[in-house]
Amino acid sequence: MAKVMTLRKNGVSEGFSLLGRYSLSALKGAGLITGGIGGLVIISIVLALALFPIFIMGSMLFKLLGF
Repeated sequence: MAKVMTLRKNGVSEGFSLLGRYSLSALKGAGLITGGIGGLVIISIVLALALFPIFIMGSMLFKLLGF
């Protein structure tokens, strides 16, 4: 009830204040999600580059052994 009275009293400015607060939370959430996905991509690239020589040596070993 108090929120309804506040909206009636302050009018449009209170609505914009709530909209700004919600959009700020949405931007923070989007930043966290993007950072998480970006971190996973960076870690996967580093792991792929680190494991690539091992896969090449393993394939050469299998080729030499005749598999």
